[in-house]
Amino acid sequence: MADGSNRYAKLIENIFNKYYREGDQEVAFEREDLVHTAKKLRIKLPKNLGDVVYSFRYRVNLPESICKRAPEGFEWVIRPTGQAKGGTDQLGIVQIEQDFALCSAKFPNLICRSIAAQFVEDNLIALFSFELGENGVVISDEKHYRLVPPEQMTDEDLANYRNRAFKNA
Repeated sequence: MADGSNRYAKLIENIFNKYYREGDQEVAFEREDLVHTAKKLRIKLPKNLGDVVYSFRYRVNLPESICKRAPEGFEWVIRPTGQAKGGTDQLGIVQIEQDFALCSAKFPNLICRSIAAQFVEDNLIALFSFELGENGVVISDEKHYRLVPPEQMTDEDLANYRNRAFKNA
């Protein structure tokens, strides 16, 4: 790695070590972590803060100290976060891409459909369906569901759910 990139490596290693826990398959961090970590380590940030992340996405490998902690059969990549969850969490685009890759490898003659769920607020969840196209992963469908106690469900509600056809199925 070039000397100019060493400060980037120190930043990304420090942030990774702050958030990584044994067994993690995703390590989320925010742009602001770069600013706080640079200040803590007394590292001068570039004028274009995004260059730190961009360099590891497209120009140089992540530091070996990070690479060696990837789960077996995987490697770490830095991706922009996708659809927002409730609060500040994000759906993990990397996991969705891995789902598509696994499905394509194991079932090459089938159409792959990846899904994800997230809590939006108390007792409200969102279910997402994804498609993989020329421009990458896109959300093809999103539905919200309110979680209710079983006694609040009527026979009519259950019949409606049972008879509903899935969009694009």
